[in-house]
Order: sequence, then C-alpha cells, then structure tokens
Amino acid sequence: DSQGLEVLFLYKHKEDLFSTGEIAKLCNISRKTLLFYDRIGIITPAYVDEDNGYRYYARRQIHTLELILTLRSLDLPLAHIQSYLKNKSLENYKQLLIKQNEIIEQRIYELKETRKELYHQISTISQYENTTLEKYVIEKSEEEYLFISKEISINSNMKSRNKIYGAHFSELQKYVKCSNYMT
Repeated sequence: DSQGLEVLFLYKHKEDLFSTGEIAKLCNISRKTLLFYDRIGIITPAYVDEDNGYRYYARRQIHTLELILTLRSLDLPLAHIQSYLKNKSLENYKQLLIKQNEIIEQRIYELKETRKELYHQISTISQYENTTLEKYVIEKSEEEYLFISKEISINSNMKSRNKIYGAHFSELQKYVKCSNYMT
C-alpha cells in the first residue's frame, strides 16, 4: 500500500527498520509482549510487509517502547498508558505520575493495615499455643444484664420514641440501680 511505500521510502531499505524480534531484544521484552501491544494498538509497527506479514519498527519507536516499559514498571495500567500516548505532554505525564503515586500510597496504607491484622492474628495464636484444652478454669464474675428495648422505627415520631425509652428505663431500674436523674 502507499503508506508502506512511504515508510520504506523514508527509511530507504528494510534494513533501516527493526523486526519485531530485533526491537524486542533491544528493549529486553518478549516478542509476544510486543505483538500484544500491537494488537491492542498501544504501539504499532511503522511498516508491515504485505508479502510475509513481518512487522518492522522505526528507530524513533524505541523511545516510545522504552516509555511504555517504564510506565508499566511503575504499575500503570495499559489503558492509562495508551491514553497518555494519544495526548502526550509534560503536564499530562506529570499528572499521570501524580495519580499513580496516589494509588500506590493507598495500596501502601491498605497493606500496612493488613500487616497489622496479620501481626494481631499471629500474636493471638502465640498466646494460645501453650494452652492445653484439657485444663479448665472456672472464674466467678459479676452478673451482667442485657436489656433490649422494643424496636424503634426510624420513622417513629418523638412521642412514640420517648414512650419506648421510658418503658425501657423503667424495666432497667428493676435490675440495676440507676442514679437519681433517671428516676
């Protein structure tokens, strides 16, 4: 096609272009990854030979591929990278990195919380490791009460709620000594 001829004319010979295998080796990625990036449109070859289907990349595309690999190493999703490549600017690059930093900060916080829970679980297990289940200890403790009131609907008016509260505290006073301000 005419675009392919223009690319070949620009580079004069196929030898001025890099095959998929060559550019993959230069950038230290797998050929399969490069073909995947082509398939999703994140980086496409400068020229595809119509006779054999071989893909060729231009020297200028090495920089783009290195940028993609750098952003992937920072754990940026391919969709974000692709969006950036369509709207490249220093400000967009900075914003992309700032957003990724915020995501990583959130992950760090969540991982620290998970680590705290792990330490707690390990500590709990350590406390019970030397406990034998054949040994029973009976302890006497103060009597405790659980008082449950009638259900109070969220749509109840104040008068209905106060009647339920009053009945609840009147019943409570039969079992627990309450201070004077409640009687």
